[in-house]
Amino acid sequence: MNLYEEILKLKTEIRNHQNPFSAGKFQNLKDTIRFEEKEIKILKLNY
Repeated sequence: MNLYEEILKLKTEIRNHQNPFSAGKFQNLKDTIRFEEKEIKILKLNY
């Protein structure tokens, strides 16, 4: 699953109040985004 799909899924979960949103899941996503940003920066530096 790519980052865009993950964010869409997350937004849906936040809107669905029956499904309690977990802080752990949010932290995990933030870490994933940071990792993706680092990879993008590295790729830009290499090309």
